[in-house]
Amino acid sequence: MSKYALVQLDDVDFTVCKNDSVIWTVRFPYTYTETYGFSATSKDGDTFVLKNKGLLFWKELILYNADQVVGKFNRKRCIYPIKDLWIDSRFFIFLKDKLISKFDRSGESLHGGRAIYEWDLDVSEAELMVATLAIVSMQNKAQVTGVRY
Repeated sequence: MSKYALVQLDDVDFTVCKNDSVIWTVRFPYTYTETYGFSATSKDGDTFVLKNKGLLFWKELILYNADQVVGKFNRKRCIYPIKDLWIDSRFFIFLKDKLISKFDRSGESLHGGRAIYEWDLDVSEAELMVATLAIVSMQNKAQVTGVRY
């Protein structure tokens, strides 16, 4: 089982860590309390961009890697490629109605920043999608409260 963390470095710069190694460097637009979206670079040099499509209540969030769609989301669910991956209001992560992990809000200091969420995961094919859901959940909370982390 691998340990993951979403770590805040400053207002718009975050990292996703796996077993104490940085796997994603994430940058949000300064308006992330008002809209969804980010750009990220993986440790392998791949560039990912989450773009917000749709209307106010029917948002579709699309994750691109080099102009190819690699994931589709709404605020609480992965729609593609893993259809049955979702989080509930307690931040429990489910895959096909089976609890696979939970986002813990730790606030612990990690990698020069503060951990927003930490989670364990042993479903490696869901790694990218769960990390994206963690980021979208953080953005959603910032939008609901109007407060940056």
